Amino acid sequence: MAVVDIRRRTGYLFLAVIVGHVILISTQVTTKRGVPMLEAAVFGIFSEVQRGANTVATSVRSGWQDYFALRQVRSENEQLKQQLGELRVRLQEERGLAQQSQSLQKLLDLEDQHNAVDDGRERHRRRREPGVPHDHDRQGNRRRPPCRHGGHWRRRESLAGSFSPARGPRKSSS
Repeated sequence: MAVVDIRRRTGYLFLAVIVGHVILISTQVTTKRGVPMLEAAVFGIFSEVQRGANTVATSVRSGWQDYFALRQVRSENEQLKQQLGELRVRLQEERGLAQQSQSLQKLLDLEDQHNAVDDGRERHRRRREPGVPHDHDRQGNRRRPPCRHGGHWRRRESLAGSFSPARGPRKSSS
């Protein structure tokens, strides 16, 4: 047993001597850029370790940022759901008001139609009343319908004598 143990130690010792020899040789050998081979190898190994550590740190930081962003989005989502519910209620109220205004408009239209029918009946009745000419209202005041002259609406009396269909408007002598 003791013999096997010495052979194992000898193998490990041999391996350590070879690695040390390679390290010593690489300190003397330079690369094409003029950097010693040992320095290039050490920097290469450490740069890969640093790249891996940076990747892990970046992914952990990104994960935490995403977690906090997700929590913020969740609270914003709750607020938006509440606003949506309020707006739906408001929309239903507005639709109810619109429907009510349409029904009121229909009632007004019916009232206008009813008044037009009543006005026609009143005119017909007035024509039949004795002593009330058709161009007078119920109080006996004479109604004077307007006529169109010179771009303005004027009463017929104000135009008396100033316009003749045969001669046209009078020219003032100035």
